Amino acid sequence: VFRGLIIVLMILVNSQGNGSYPMLIHAYWHGATWADLVFPAFLFIVGLTTAVNLKHQINVQNKKQLYLKIIQRSLLLFVLGIFLNAF
Repeated sequence: VFRGLIIVLMILVNSQGNGSYPMLIHAYWHGATWADLVFPAFLFIVGLTTAVNLKHQINVQNKKQLYLKIIQRSLLLFVLGIFLNAF
């Protein structure tokens, strides 16, 4: 639920926070707004879910297969990012 809420807030901040919702505009220099807390919350939940998932995966597979999966997924995400950036 928290991850879903954070992703919705990221979409709102990046697309509609330019003036429609003043509380979602980034602070210019001093201070913080709700928009400035979205990305740190996203990084927190990504780290938390990664730790929980890796703990489960280590019990299921051997480490060589786990590292191979991590490298494959990282390369796939990198290639998709390059592809999307081309457009």
